[in-house]
Amino acid sequence: MASTTRQRSQEALRRALDELTNSESKLRQVIDTIPTLAWCNLPDGSNEFLNKRWHEYTGLSPEESHGWGWQTAIHPEDREPLLEKWRALLVTGEPGEMEARLRRHDGVFRWFLMRVEPLRDATGRASGGTEHAPTSKLSRKQKRSSEKMSASSVGSPT
Repeated sequence: MASTTRQRSQEALRRALDELTNSESKLRQVIDTIPTLAWCNLPDGSNEFLNKRWHEYTGLSPEESHGWGWQTAIHPEDREPLLEKWRALLVTGEPGEMEARLRRHDGVFRWFLMRVEPLRDATGRASGGTEHAPTSKLSRKQKRSSEKMSASSVGSPT
């Protein structure tokens, strides 16, 4: 009898672990297909995960980016101000924005607007945060410049 109960318990535990693994895999797939760079940092600033697009953009492997390794992709002049802003947002527990230059896989630095959303623990205290870099500042400036050039050429004689 005890043997049967233990067998059923082990089977239920195995099914629960399989479901958890499948759920985690599906979540990772969703995060990796979001059309933006996305990551989650712990309160100390080290990362918990970086999505596939982060690795593709920066050219850094998961091993290179792990923990504090992600900082190698941030322009040296922007690292400390970025971390200061991160710490300040953790203290307030408020969402916020930061700008920093991020190194692309070919070594070119581009400006990004990074949006931060705090993650809260069971007590409601900010215990880390998610970040994403939705657009490159340079791209936005180039787009505005291109739109201005197009608008000015519409009314000009050819």
